[in-house]
Amino acid sequence: MSKLEEQTFSVMDPKGLKTIAFVIENDFIGGKEVLTLRKLDVTTEEDITGKNKRKFAVKTDKDLTVLMLTLGKDKVVLNTGLFSESKVKIVQKPSIVKYEPIQSKNDEPIIKEFKYTDNFKRPIAIIDVETGDEVVPTVYLNQDTGDVIGKCEMIPYRPYVALELTKKLH
Repeated sequence: MSKLEEQTFSVMDPKGLKTIAFVIENDFIGGKEVLTLRKLDVTTEEDITGKNKRKFAVKTDKDLTVLMLTLGKDKVVLNTGLFSESKVKIVQKPSIVKYEPIQSKNDEPIIKEFKYTDNFKRPIAIIDVETGDEVVPTVYLNQDTGDVIGKCEMIPYRPYVALELTKKLH
């Protein structure tokens, strides 16, 4: 890829499954290199003979690593791939992530906090498995440390998947 332009790729989901996709990027927290996740928007969806075709788009001028989560009723399939010239080539075997509903003992929301990078990106994404939506964090500045913090509030007894990237994928 040579110039910044919109590149797209599509995923065909069987009935009852939903794929969401992220780009994995390098960034920094306090001068330390970390990987961050940026969720890709679905540009179009269409039903093709009982399957759901979801098209994703990203503006880029380079090859990217893509993380795809296919959400089902009782499991999450995780795939990573190299995105180049509007094609995704899977580079690792799928990893099945089993999950259980997050539960609190007192039926109160569960709160997770994490640091943002120096460029306002984050190394963690929390996905609501029932809807396939990302839990949008409330962002605030920690006055004591100067860190930008994301705070996610999750509903008790509801299944979530938390993704945190801590090392290079390949």
